[in-house]
Amino acid sequence: MTEKKTVKKRHPGHNFDGPGPGRKKGVPNRLSRTARENINEVYSRLGDIDGHVAFLERHPAEKAKFYADVYPKLLALQVEHSGPGGGPLVFKFSEDEN
Repeated sequence: MTEKKTVKKRHPGHNFDGPGPGRKKGVPNRLSRTARENINEVYSRLGDIDGHVAFLERHPAEKAKFYADVYPKLLALQVEHSGPGGGPLVFKFSEDEN
């Protein structure tokens, strides 16, 4: 039986043998944080909520997009349903495919 040697792959132009440890668990992504901060700064300079409302009032198509795309993301994603009298929902299935 021959002995198999494992050879670590070298990355050209780098002084390491493999990927680093990466970001530690629980540490937020700096790029996402920076992007969020930049967006908040732009929003602030454009007039915050009052500026946004004024813009949407002047641009009906953008207002429609806001209600279709942005606003639903702010609503709760979980919706509770109940049957008559607050009881469980009852589903009845029929074997007829008519």
